[in-house]
Amino acid sequence: MLAVVEVAGSSIRFDKDIKSLLYASCGIPEYWIINMNEDQLEVFSDPKGGNYAQNRLYGPADDVTLMGSKLAVKNLLLLT
Repeated sequence: MLAVVEVAGSSIRFDKDIKSLLYASCGIPEYWIINMNEDQLEVFSDPKGGNYAQNRLYGPADDVTLMGSKLAVKNLLLLT
């Protein structure tokens, strides 16, 4: 598995605090949260010791890359 992508609203705290640790401990390379409350994409990456070493925030004007494909964050936010 390359990544897990979730859409979150009311579950954002659970997704960040609990699910991120679970996915990191399983060695999932990237965990993406499309945060509906903040209109942003949060990307957790580089799992080490049961946690993610990197955490980046992207806004609607940003682009991200997944599996070699460039994606506009604004388009991901429109999916919600």
